[in-house]
Order: sequence, then C-alpha cells, then structure tokens
Amino acid sequence: MVIKKLLMMTVLLFASLFMLVSQEAETTELDPELLEEEQIDSAVELRLKMEKEIAENNVLVQPISWEDAGEVLKYDVIIHKRSDTVGANGKYSYTEIFRHTTNEEETEECTIYLDPILPAGNYRLTIQVYNVLGMLEEDYTSVEDFVILEAYLPEVKKVSYPLNSGDTIYLDDGDNNGIIRASGKNFLPIRESEEDLSYMDYTLSNDKRTIHAQDVVTLKDDGSEIEVHFDERTMAVGVYNFTAIDASGLHSVPDRNSVITVKFKKLIDLDVSGGYMCPIILFDDTVKTYMDTRLWPVSIVGKVTFIPFKQVWGYLGVGISVFGTRFFGQGTTATYDVDGNFFAGQLNFVYQKPIYFKNKKTGRSSHRLTLEAHAGAGGMVFNGMKLHFEHNIESIPLNSIDWSFDAGGALQVYITKRLYIETGADFVVGWVPFVDPTSNKGPTDMLLGTVIPSISIGWQF
Repeated sequence: MVIKKLLMMTVLLFASLFMLVSQEAETTELDPELLEEEQIDSAVELRLKMEKEIAENNVLVQPISWEDAGEVLKYDVIIHKRSDTVGANGKYSYTEIFRHTTNEEETEECTIYLDPILPAGNYRLTIQVYNVLGMLEEDYTSVEDFVILEAYLPEVKKVSYPLNSGDTIYLDDGDNNGIIRASGKNFLPIRESEEDLSYMDYTLSNDKRTIHAQDVVTLKDDGSEIEVHFDERTMAVGVYNFTAIDASGLHSVPDRNSVITVKFKKLIDLDVSGGYMCPIILFDDTVKTYMDTRLWPVSIVGKVTFIPFKQVWGYLGVGISVFGTRFFGQGTTATYDVDGNFFAGQLNFVYQKPIYFKNKKTGRSSHRLTLEAHAGAGGMVFNGMKLHFEHNIESIPLNSIDWSFDAGGALQVYITKRLYIETGADFVVGWVPFVDPTSNKGPTDMLLGTVIPSISIGWQF
C-alpha cells in the first residue's frame, strides 16, 4: 500500500499561517524593478497580520496520514527513530518510540495527530493493516522513512554589498567578490549534508533569474547577521531581491530593504578629500622683502572632484580645491613681525587615469591607483596681513581678492575600495595689487608664485 500523505515535519501553526499568507503574497509578488510604494506597503501589512495571528494562535499540530486500504478493521501506526550515526555494521539502527492502534474515526479518516509531537530527526513510519476479521494483512504493510525538519521564519531587515559600502554591484569592477551581507532574524547555515535538519538557502532573484548562494562566509551566533557568497560571474544587470528560505519553505518577504542592484559600471564618481599642505613661495620680491621665510606650514586643504565622463583612455570631470594658511614670523629686520591669513580656491578641469593591477592567483584586475592632472582658475585672498612694530604700531592691513591660476597633479592610492590616500602638488600663481605698508605707496603688482605639496585622505562616493 502506498502512503497517501505524510507530513514530515513539526508544523507550527505560525508556519501554516505563513504558508497560507505566502500564497496570497505570490499573487501580488513585488516587482523588484519597480518597487512601487503600494506593493511594499502591502508586503509590510502582510507580515504584521501574519505575526499577529501567530501570537494569538501559537498551537503545535503534527498529523500523520496514509492511503486508505479499503474495508479494514483498524491500522497500527508504528514510528521508529533512526540513530544519529551508523553502527559497526555500517548501517543505522532504529528504535521504536511510538505505537498506536486507530479507533473507528481514525480508521475512516486515515489520519492521526501525534501528542506529544516528535522533535526534529530521521524516522521510519510503518502502517500495519488488519482486515475485518482482525487478522494482519502482511502484504499491505507499508514502510517509509521520513524527516522532521526544524522550521524557522527568516526576516531580512537590510542587505548591502560591503565591497562598495552600499547596495550596488558593478560588473566591470575587477575587485568583485560576490559577498553580500544581510541583517535580520533567524539566519542559518546553508545545507551541507543530507543529515542537516535545519538550514537555509539564500537567493538573489527577479522575474528573469534566480541565483543561489554558494556558501556562508560569516554568521553571527544569534542568527542576526550573515555574509553569503554568490558567484558574481553568473550575475546580470538588473534589480534583485535577497531572499532567505528555510528548510520547510518559509521565506523572508521581499521589500525595499532586501534589494540589491547590479549595474554594468559606475557611471559617476565623486571624490572628497581633506588634509595637510604647505605652500612654498617660489617667486615674488614683495613677500621676500617683508618676510624672512618662504614656507607657510600652518595650512589645510580640501578637495571635491566630480567625474561624469568615463572612457577607456581616462576619466574627465571638474573639481574644486580650497586651502587656507595662517602665516606668521619675523620680518626681514628685527624691528617688526608679520602675520596674516592666505586663502585660495580653484575651479579645475580634471583628467584621471585609473591604474589596474592583475592578481596572478585569480586572474582579475584590481583598481589600486589613480593618476590625476588638473588645471584651472580661481581666486587668491590675503586677509589681515599686517606688520607689527614696537609700541603697538601696525601697518595698514592687506585685504585683497584677486585672480589666480593653477595647474597640478595627484596620485591616489586606494586602501580599500572607497578609501584612499592622495599625494599631490599644485603650482598656483596670483596677480595681487599691493600697497607698500611702510610707505603707503602703490599699488604695485605683486606676482605671487607658489608650489603647494599636499597629502590628504579621501573617500570616493
């Protein structure tokens, strides 16, 4: 006799409810490419409704059903539990843990309900049939092995691609490793053998394809965070939902928090950096006349570069760089001191050339360096530059805003995918009308030329 139906796991009522609700959700499955607000709200309401029903009806049910053998008097239902390991003979052993003779109603329905329920494990079910005379019909005895799995309802609260510090994968990136991080609830390892009773499958899916995770990289003990590895070579451009599916079929609900986007390449780069620089005066007799130093070491620099055009021969964009200096020191004679502030800001046209290095083990090329050249124009500002004499006598301050021009280069060394250290040097020249502070004569033209080495730390968005 063939067993008609055998429910092979502990069915928590919340699992049953979720499966029912999941069927409703499948008819209104989220379009991961559109992610319309009303679809997302519907999924959230669905989860809240399900959790409420679970809380109100937390009942354990475990039915065993079999195929009707016709006109019979009764059935004996016998369950053996399989050992966890094989014995010396290379076979599993079985221990009887349950025996039940059906009553009239159970015989008619060919179903019984186990109480207490069986825990997760491997079992063997035997159904013995007794004819109307109460005699055992050996030919109708059926034996079938089954497994009871532990059911968990996973929940995905957030997914990201750590390599890019975001939720987007770029296929042209030679550094891709296919590792996706998810945070939520009830994450479990991937199934490694037929003996596993609790496990999960992780997928990236949309309406065109489903990609299964290959292995688990890291998993927190409480199941709240997991990193799983997908073969990035199987990915295609599109919008995917990350889904966790447990052994019983329970799965996380797709919503905006589970979306991973795959693009061919990153269309736009935005580099932001800040650090230290030291202006060195190359030429100008005016400054040399009043100060005994050509270095202004108390300085900072900031830079923002926007790259919207990318070609195989390099990247083109625009950038803004600003720096500020506080200068002070003794004059060319011991009779006075000099101090003041110096600022400059430039709008530059930028050319960048990324440099890739091939990994001999993987055969992939990784972006590690970027060379940059830039040139442009802007403003140069002297603020409060004064000569201080004895007896609190001060010169007329120099306050000016004048045109300046710059040209320079930089080298970016990437520490991580987004974090980099930048070293560079700029040549800045400004035309400054200047009044002699000792004689109030002028103005005269001060052609100030400086070279500005710098070192900064930056982040690419």
